[in-house]
Amino acid sequence: MRPRSLADLLASGDSYTALFVQTMREIDAALPDELHHVDRLVSSSAHRALACALSFACQTQNLANIERGRAGVLAMPRRWVVARIVPVAVSALDIHDEWEFRRFLEVLGLLDAGLAKAFISGVKFGLAEDLREAADDVLQLIGAG
Repeated sequence: MRPRSLADLLASGDSYTALFVQTMREIDAALPDELHHVDRLVSSSAHRALACALSFACQTQNLANIERGRAGVLAMPRRWVVARIVPVAVSALDIHDEWEFRRFLEVLGLLDAGLAKAFISGVKFGLAEDLREAADDVLQLIGAG
């Protein structure tokens, strides 16, 4: 199931959306409305925007924040995100934390199931048992297991 679009979430105007908007605007005044053009920003700002969206999607516990982060990532140009998401995630997230790792894999699965599967295949044997279980769960969830 695809998450709600960023436009729909931004229209809600709730406190979770306000926090997401404020955090993005601290990076660039045009965000989050222009996330679909994030690749046109100065490189450091664009990477910060991706890291911010990943933080909401993977580090928070509240589903509303997770939804906004996922929608933010999915609103960005797909090709641009695919080329940068893994290194940005490695620097922005604690991928050794089971829940952050699981949520990151879920974001990858929403973005591209093949990318998620390739990433998991590349790291799976070096993972702790709880992270391997999370990887297996996500593979089943996205239909690649």
